[in-house]
Amino acid sequence: ATHATREAILNVDNADGDLTTATLLLNVDASQAGAAGIVTGAKVATVLVTAGALAADANGNAQTVTIGNLATDAATDNVVFSGANNLIVSKLTGNSGDETVVATAMTGNLTISAFTQNTKVYGSSGVDTLTATNDVKLTAYTGAGNDVVDVSAATSAGFDINTEAGDDTVTAGATAGATINTGTGNDTIITAAAAVEITTGTGSDTIKMASAKDGVIVTDFEVGTDTLVLTGAGAAINLKALTTPAAGAYNL
Repeated sequence: ATHATREAILNVDNADGDLTTATLLLNVDASQAGAAGIVTGAKVATVLVTAGALAADANGNAQTVTIGNLATDAATDNVVFSGANNLIVSKLTGNSGDETVVATAMTGNLTISAFTQNTKVYGSSGVDTLTATNDVKLTAYTGAGNDVVDVSAATSAGFDINTEAGDDTVTAGATAGATINTGTGNDTIITAAAAVEITTGTGSDTIKMASAKDGVIVTDFEVGTDTLVLTGAGAAINLKALTTPAAGAYNL
């Protein structure tokens, strides 16, 4: 079922009405897919969202719950996700300035399709799909799973993307100053920016970069295992330095 005709503003309080802030426990077992979505009140410091009440479908797969917009009050610094259902948050509207999302206890897949504030995300043990746009900076630590992190449309510099085990895909845009570490797995890193530091970890990894950009650092390139793909037109990369390459760090 989907319920999305108006926003739901959720707050916490005590009998005396003098509670400062507390944790809001929110069990979501039906999609709130509209743009209004869910809004936390001024006394909610942490919201714990559990998406795990729906049984698996006829094929044994986890069902999906969608929140069109999860908007947090300025008092709400922390959003915690848990549960075995897959959860899609179409937009995370933060108002505290710097948000923290923790999904380390979540076994379903987590998708957050847009952020409005600088956000630090600790991902689930399922598949994490994170997309940052606008002038926001995303710091991500995804868990196991074939995760997808896309910051190509964001204009803020200084992303810090860290993925763990799995065949992950990280897409960076044209802003400089990003750090990408993809851990174990056959990962794909795509960047159109200069001044990006990439650590691919173990596995057969592919780095796709614009050939007109200078200053991309690959800290652990493995010859015969990893692949470098140059896209577009440009002569900024000196391939003579890679005539007889060896494993190690390269400043391209």
